[in-house]
Amino acid sequence: MYRQLSSKDMNTSPSFHNQTILLVSDSVLVAQAMEQFVFNGLGMQVVARMHTFDNIQDAVRRFVPDVMIGYFSQLDTQQIECVRLAAIASPHLHILVIASTLSISLVQEVFSAGARGYLLDMPSREELLDALGRMMEHRIALDARLRATPEGKRLVIGW
Repeated sequence: MYRQLSSKDMNTSPSFHNQTILLVSDSVLVAQAMEQFVFNGLGMQVVARMHTFDNIQDAVRRFVPDVMIGYFSQLDTQQIECVRLAAIASPHLHILVIASTLSISLVQEVFSAGARGYLLDMPSREELLDALGRMMEHRIALDARLRATPEGKRLVIGW
């Protein structure tokens, strides 16, 4: 369902709470939990959930989400390529990656691929919403535990 934009909508930036979200996860249960407990009551609409990465570009083009949240139980080249393909399909897409790796080199690859945010595994609702807010403000969203490291500080300053 689409709604017609008014002139007011076109002259202001989109509301944080009106964002459409594409959930990409290698865990069906995590994606369902995020949809039910994190976004419930916020007015954010999950337009699709994907559990394979085969057609990520098609999904981004079809659903035209504002945000893609990628939850990956393991971060490697396949998931980073998923981020890259989504960013190519929609250069204005805000991509947030959630994974368990503390490897700053992999995190840098995620940002180089097109992500605008990275959180460590299973962030709280507040951390997730803060990251989405930072990305809406065109700032980098980096987990506080990584921001506190010298490498993380350099990463934030570099963006």
